[in-house]
Amino acid sequence: MGGRAAGTGGGVKSSAPVDKEVDYANYFCTYSFLYHQKDMLSDRVRMDAYFNAVFENKHHFAGKTVLDVGTGSGILAIWSAQAGARKVYAVEATSMADHARALVKANNLEHVVEVIQGSVEDISLPDKVDVIISEWMGYFLLRESMFDSVICARDRWLKPTGVMYPSHARMWFAPIKSNMADRKKSDLDGAMADWDNFSDEIKTTTALI
Repeated sequence: MGGRAAGTGGGVKSSAPVDKEVDYANYFCTYSFLYHQKDMLSDRVRMDAYFNAVFENKHHFAGKTVLDVGTGSGILAIWSAQAGARKVYAVEATSMADHARALVKANNLEHVVEVIQGSVEDISLPDKVDVIISEWMGYFLLRESMFDSVICARDRWLKPTGVMYPSHARMWFAPIKSNMADRKKSDLDGAMADWDNFSDEIKTTTALI
């Protein structure tokens, strides 16, 4: 999942600023709920992929500085530290940052992992980082609206020789036919036709427009 990223290269530019207050009110606030973090931590496919990516590529982390964008519970920051990172900045926009600090402390990693509560667009770091790690994907890849934040972090804080985890993503499409969807559309068409007939009848019998 990790790969070399040429800092501001890769052909992807930061998009126009988005209204983070609206994003937070409509979606990101849910990350402050423990049940949301529980759901993500229970996703073995997701977690195993990140665990393997980190610990099978320790050479990218050992002695390096890491930025975890949207740290949530802090699990990726902790794994980065356990893989040998010299310093990890774990950025979290919600109050889940408090739980991340508690988890970091429970793992005796306060000397390595620094949890920062705030938006990655607004924070300041003392220097650029060697690695950016983030679990930014959602349903249909882009559902969680974190991609802009990750690109912003890359452009601001990743060294030209730095790496990103993940560094690439692919979207696969397949045509499908759903009998249930066909039935629902048929039901809707029938209901709309019924209203059209009703409207015509009312106009005829009551002289209403």
